[in-house]
Amino acid sequence: MGFHLSWIATSGIEKEDVLKHFELIATGEFDAVPDSEWSFLDNRNGWNVFIWNETEPLDEAAARLTNSRPEAKAVTAMVAEGAMVCVSSGWADGQKIWSITHDSSRGLPHLECEGNPPDSFVKLKTDCEKSQSETTEVDYFFDVPLDVAYSVCNFKHDQCPDESFGENPFEILKSLKVKGTKGERPLSANQTKALEQAAKINKGHDIYQKKLAAGLSGHSPKKKQTIADIIRSFFTPKN
Repeated sequence: MGFHLSWIATSGIEKEDVLKHFELIATGEFDAVPDSEWSFLDNRNGWNVFIWNETEPLDEAAARLTNSRPEAKAVTAMVAEGAMVCVSSGWADGQKIWSITHDSSRGLPHLECEGNPPDSFVKLKTDCEKSQSETTEVDYFFDVPLDVAYSVCNFKHDQCPDESFGENPFEILKSLKVKGTKGERPLSANQTKALEQAAKINKGHDIYQKKLAAGLSGHSPKKKQTIADIIRSFFTPKN
């Protein structure tokens, strides 16, 4: 099966601003690996990493988050090991500075580079060309986009942080988004009451208020948690 995920690392952007963009909340709960839908890692080097267990590009987010922020930078990556496809990119001033793509269906040595990649790209590519010339059993080029991204922000999806980060370095994030589907069913009276109570408690939470005002009328049966579950878990005042 392998890894199938996307991530974005940000520098010069507040964690709360990124959470707000993706409509996420920090739970204060941590795990050894980023198995949740969304996870967060403070990489302790000026970069914050947000990992999403979906193979969707995060280019639009990178463009918006770095726009109008002079010091802001972002690195994104998408990994689909089943298809042996991966992409990485670097962003600043709302613009894509570089991107590198590997798609094994277009040949093991396939690499598509746009813009001005980091200096590490040339050596990594040269080393892979030498290794790949000796075998076709291993796809060495698959790691090039990911290793270039690593050279910038020191994060790679299949490498755990060192022991100084502790046993559970990844914070679990929860999404406030409620996806509409044909299978939605209306909220029960108790769930509606829970929403109303949460609204009173969390008057200052902009994202939550916008969602409530938009009319959260139901939830998908396939979701692991109902809206009320989320409210009770993260919006009820702690004693």
